[in-house]
Amino acid sequence: MAQAIGLDADTLKGSHVGTHRLVKGTAEVSSNIHQMGSPPLVIYGIRNLSRPSRRIPFVTQRVKARLVLAALLAIAGSTLTPATAATTTVVAMKEFAFAPAHVTIAVGDTVEWQYQESADDPAPNCESPYFQLPDPVPVRCPGHSTTSSDAEGGHPLWDSGVHRADGFPFRFTFTKAGTYHYICTVHGGAAKNNPLTNMEGDVVVEAAPAHVLGEHKALPSTGIDVAVLLAFALVLGAAGSWVRRALRPD
Repeated sequence: MAQAIGLDADTLKGSHVGTHRLVKGTAEVSSNIHQMGSPPLVIYGIRNLSRPSRRIPFVTQRVKARLVLAALLAIAGSTLTPATAATTTVVAMKEFAFAPAHVTIAVGDTVEWQYQESADDPAPNCESPYFQLPDPVPVRCPGHSTTSSDAEGGHPLWDSGVHRADGFPFRFTFTKAGTYHYICTVHGGAAKNNPLTNMEGDVVVEAAPAHVLGEHKALPSTGIDVAVLLAFALVLGAAGSWVRRALRPD
């Protein structure tokens, strides 16, 4: 009595069942099928293998899932980078003035004062030849300073000292919010050496926002807009579910 078994094409593809081989979507039965023994095998229900499978191979799914996961991690790394870093603001000392005289920065930023006086500048400045006459003529510009009007421990919060080009640039990093007034001790303030110059300036240091959800747009450690972060979290969650399903073996 013949024995019937049902096999699908995936099981038979590229394999042998007795002397039965599947070739190009059809079953090739050798002429000696009667020699297979008793009871002989009768194969039925073979699907046409020439039709491509709609199912994505597991290996392909795994590769795609890993690529998606790597891309998400790269995006997360770049997105979660703080939006702003500490910066340096340059203030020039030029023609007996600070330029700009007023700057606004954030806590943690630095101000750099640069000596930009030049003998080639036609405007009167500290390096003008008539302000650098040799002795014994008492007409000489000693240079400039940037000196805080605010004291800490009995000393200015910062003081570059009076220098010409060889003593600058001078830098100071502001770690507390507030408004800081400063002068050149030679050409500004109450003890300036002439009535014409008024070499003074201000640095306004802004504090970081309180970062309260519903009141502020950015998170404190990232600087990322809250709406953007929430949208990214939703996309990441959906992609994570797909990755887990793709990596699950059949």
